[in-house]
Formats: sequence, structure tokens, C-alpha cells
Amino acid sequence: MSRIRSLLLLSIVCAVCSGAAHGNERVGDAGRAHSLARHAQSVTAFEKEVLWTLETLPGDDRFALYRTYNHLMSAWAQVAVSQALLELSIASTWPPDEQALRMTLRDQAQFALQDLDETRQGLERDMLDIARADHRRINEAARSLLVEMRVTLDRLLDDQCVPLRCTVGR
Repeated sequence: MSRIRSLLLLSIVCAVCSGAAHGNERVGDAGRAHSLARHAQSVTAFEKEVLWTLETLPGDDRFALYRTYNHLMSAWAQVAVSQALLELSIASTWPPDEQALRMTLRDQAQFALQDLDETRQGLERDMLDIARADHRRINEAARSLLVEMRVTLDRLLDDQCVPLRCTVGR
């Protein structure tokens, strides 16, 4: 009987300690990480489409499309940094490191949100000068991706602010 009790106690201790050995995933982390991974796939597909379209355009029309492409890739880079910080936060096994990573993630997500908004506004302004239908379609797709990324980052930021008790001026 004491052997069963010892095994049961050992099982409970192992179960409790095993979570700490694998990181500190919070409620919502998996969903946000999955959403960010989906955005990465969407951006990769979008990037291929834009690069293919660039190859087919005459030289004069390329500049404006390159600008659209560069704006989106710049904004995506900020989202990718947020994604990497989220993954590091989840993988962190030491609470002080995790808290520092999550505070950095919060700050990065705020910056990325601002960058996404500025990029979207710039693309909206550019839309007025776009004559080619294929470029208009790409601009609209880029703005749509930015809006989707913004929703995910908003939720990610909300997730970070609750445990950190932060006030976010958005």
C-alpha cells in the first residue's frame, strides 16, 4: 500500500513539475501563436504573388508596386518580431525571464500596432494614385492582411496586459 501511495505521490509531483520544464504557456498563447503562423503563411503567399506580378510589369509601373510591397514587408517584420517574442515567452522556464520577455512582447506589440496602422494609412493614400487594376488588387490585399494582423496583435496585447497590469494607450 505504501508503494502505491509513493507512486501516486511521485506521479503528482512529476505532473506538477513537468509544466515548468516545458515553458509557461498562458491561456490564449496557443491561439495567438497559431494566428501569427497563419499570417506568416498568408504573407509568404502574398509575397510570391507580388514578386511574380513585378516580373510582368513594365519598368515604369514597378516602382509603385515595389513601394506597396516594401511597406507591407516592413510592417510584417514588426509582427514577426512579436511572434518570436511570444514563442520565447512560451518557451521560457524561469519566471523572471518570462516576465521580462512578456513586457518586451507587450512593448513590441504596441509598436507593431502603430506601424501596422501607419502602413495601412499610407497604402490607403497610395490607392488614390494607382491606375493599374493588378496593383489596386494587390494594394487591397495588403491592406486586408494588415487589418487581420492588427486584430491578432490587439488580442495578443490584451493577453499580455492583463497579467502585467498595464495600461495601454491605443
